[in-house]
Amino acid sequence: MLDSAFSTQLDRYFQAAANAYRLNQPKSGNKQLQAMRELLEKQYDDLEEESEGGDDDKKKVSSTPVIDKLAARVLDFDLKYVIKRVGGDD
Repeated sequence: MLDSAFSTQLDRYFQAAANAYRLNQPKSGNKQLQAMRELLEKQYDDLEEESEGGDDDKKKVSSTPVIDKLAARVLDFDLKYVIKRVGGDD
């Protein structure tokens, strides 16, 4: 599940990050990716924790999820990877 408004928000950050990297502005691109990670963290406060599933897996900050937890975890992992690859892991 992915809410269309949340998807649009993520898409704006993706586009801004891609344009920043294209214009050789990695700091600006990293800020956009970090903003995306913050949006995900607002939905689920335990994205980086290992879970076995069950009831604890349903724990979230937001009362109405706009993205599935697994999708949020995968996207967060990918964003961290890109930030690290472009040298943004200060």
